[in-house]
Amino acid sequence: MTTQCPVCGFAFARRRKDQAYCSPNCRKAKYQRQKRVQTPANSSHSHSKRQDNELLFDRSKRLAEMYYTTAPASRLGVLKDFIDQARSGHSGLRQILTNKMLLKPPRQKKQLFYCNSPKSYKTISQLANRYCWRFWKHSVKCVVYGKAPEPKTGEVICSSHGHLITA
Repeated sequence: MTTQCPVCGFAFARRRKDQAYCSPNCRKAKYQRQKRVQTPANSSHSHSKRQDNELLFDRSKRLAEMYYTTAPASRLGVLKDFIDQARSGHSGLRQILTNKMLLKPPRQKKQLFYCNSPKSYKTISQLANRYCWRFWKHSVKCVVYGKAPEPKTGEVICSSHGHLITA
């Protein structure tokens, strides 16, 4: 007799009368989902998740400090370097630049902002997102994960000589 797995939808033949799932992985996944409904894996329920988030937010503030203490004429270069590193696979930087809390932080969470001042400063994620929209016409998440096409640089290669010409 075949039955359908409630987790993945796969049709399988039962080996026992009480077998409800096609594999141990599906059985464990169902249990994990039920467990997460009762106690979500977030900062308010998990000490380790709270520590991870504190570390992430601390790193983001240090990156924002690097940005804001750089001369204004060089700040776009700093953002470009951060984005290039994230695009090349730096997972910690990817995580910071695409974090939902850092992209849309509540004003009352002053600890997320450089100098604890949401009125005067943006988070590094917000700055990177603004940079990506300006130069890539896509969100920071699309750019960092390689889903956005490369922006046009204005450079073209001359077909007759193979030289690089800037427009």
